[in-house]
Amino acid sequence: MDTIQGPFRMVNDGIEPDIFSLNTMVKGYVLLFVSMMLGYSTRWVWSIPACRTR
Repeated sequence: MDTIQGPFRMVNDGIEPDIFSLNTMVKGYVLLFVSMMLGYSTRWVWSIPACRTR
């Protein structure tokens, strides 16, 4: 959690943060969230008996 709080502490101290680093950090968290949701939805769909045709 300290990784997220660091750039905001820099702003409070008057230091301008690195925008590229902030964008990369946000994109990483978004990709993690999307991949988790995709995994959950796939698991949910395959739990429906009609989707498992053999």
